[in-house]
Amino acid sequence: MITDSSAWYMETGPDIDIVLSTKVGISRNLLDFVFPSALNKEDAERVTILILDAFNQLPDAEKYNSLRLVAMDTIGKKILEERGILASDTEPVLSRAVIIHNDGAIAATSNIRDHLHLLSFSAGFAPEQTAKTILHVENILSKHLRFAAVKHYGYLSSNIYRIGSGMKNSILCSLPGLSLTGILQEEINKLAELGFEIHAYYAADSKLLLGWLYLISYGSSAGRTVKAQISFFHSYMQSLIEKERTARNYITEQKIYQIKDIIAKALALAKNAVLLDIKEAIDITLKIKLGISLNLIRYSSIQDCNALLYRVQTAHLAFLLLSGALSIDEDIPFDEIRVQRMRAIFVKKIFQRAELNY
Repeated sequence: MITDSSAWYMETGPDIDIVLSTKVGISRNLLDFVFPSALNKEDAERVTILILDAFNQLPDAEKYNSLRLVAMDTIGKKILEERGILASDTEPVLSRAVIIHNDGAIAATSNIRDHLHLLSFSAGFAPEQTAKTILHVENILSKHLRFAAVKHYGYLSSNIYRIGSGMKNSILCSLPGLSLTGILQEEINKLAELGFEIHAYYAADSKLLLGWLYLISYGSSAGRTVKAQISFFHSYMQSLIEKERTARNYITEQKIYQIKDIIAKALALAKNAVLLDIKEAIDITLKIKLGISLNLIRYSSIQDCNALLYRVQTAHLAFLLLSGALSIDEDIPFDEIRVQRMRAIFVKKIFQRAELNY
């Protein structure tokens, strides 16, 4: 289990007021083996053993932990889903394993869609550094694993769009400025036409956006070098960040009362809510984060807001409660209500000193 004190999401990073995190994924497949969907049990096991052995050759191998998916309990699997390492529909097959660095910034899976999927995470907007980190690991692994590639095309992948570099770049960002000025949809449409994938986070059974939160990805690596792909992604995302910053300046001048109202209500909920579900916590936290970035809230930090989004996830809280790492002096049975109570306590503790600055 990754502890809060060492986790990558406790760090700060470039443009962290807008971009919560950067994620870079790389897919690789081993020579002489068919793709995971067609592997028999014996070959699938061989692939995982080869990958685990290769990780043991890393200079800092002692900082990595590996676990077979079948050995993971429900909470452990859910935590990896919350961290963006596993998809929610991943089946716990014996030959599938997950490998994670102590700080969670580097992770890998075996035999899911490809033989090997490498991931790197960074706080803020850092596509170059995040890619550099995971490419360094991939380079060392390539000395111990024979990756399948075709001349003039690049590395093979089960996803035709990943053939080439095998890379996918993503950022998780909050875009209140563009949303509240009404021009976000236009920007989304432009990015979609270029091949970007945009996923919004909505409250359950409604069209209400949670903290104006978006996951933006670009994963078509065909015909592009790694350098060109990173440059392409960086250029368009940097432009989006600049437009968001301009839009925030506009709303502080033209919609200041609406912004103050949104922020004041969020801070009141953070300090007084008895129960919070995960969607409420995300929405509150990102609205307070906006207030901090606009200097409308003092005595709290953007870094605390970003870390809180991971710390209040359901499985993370459930693990801390069950392990005894956290406790509450209230007679509440262990169920979703207890988790919601702990989440509200967490949020209140982080923002208890925060005050409106107007």
